[in-house]
Amino acid sequence: MTPPPSEMHIILLIQEGSDPKTRIWSDHCSVRSAIEYIIGVYSTGQEHPNREPMDISRFYTFFDDIYDCVPLVYDRHFRAYIPHDKQWLLFQAQEYIKTNKPVV
Repeated sequence: MTPPPSEMHIILLIQEGSDPKTRIWSDHCSVRSAIEYIIGVYSTGQEHPNREPMDISRFYTFFDDIYDCVPLVYDRHFRAYIPHDKQWLLFQAQEYIKTNKPVV
């Protein structure tokens, strides 16, 4: 099934540690949704996730500590999922945070 033209489909593969049992995946209809998912994973590990602004340096440390993270982005032209690296996703997260999240 092809996503509507206004949307993008992303399958996010994350392995939090070296143990293969830490592998998780999720699918999203936009980059924004994938980033919000990662921020949610980060926030669940915080003491008071809803009371404080997001500490950007702690988020980047969390993101760097993820063992492996691969976003597979559907490309309508090739009719295939194209893998991107962790740095691509970090750039997307930085852009999202600049415009959407209060930071410390």
